[in-house]
Amino acid sequence: MKKVCIIGSNGYVGKSMVELVKDQVNLSTKEIDNPYSIVDGVDVAIICVPTLMLEDGSCDTSIVEEVLKETNAKYYLIKSTIPPGTTRKLLHRYNKEIVFSPEYIG
Repeated sequence: MKKVCIIGSNGYVGKSMVELVKDQVNLSTKEIDNPYSIVDGVDVAIICVPTLMLEDGSCDTSIVEEVLKETNAKYYLIKSTIPPGTTRKLLHRYNKEIVFSPEYIG
């Protein structure tokens, strides 16, 4: 069974992801304010953290980047809202296996 960690499991998107996968994988969850060490060694880290708007109207991806910098998973799935081109930038910056799948929970 695959090991999956959902980072940001206390938010709207994170809670939805927990419900979606909880019966299918070996699941651990992390609030965004907890240490990230539990993420090390998991197959997939699902990133569901806030990306707030900055004063200039741009998207603050600092929490997403902190997760990528501080953790070691085999693959990363970003569900947080990020601007076009961010995944490519993060792939090069962190040299990790990263994909983005926009969240449309309605």
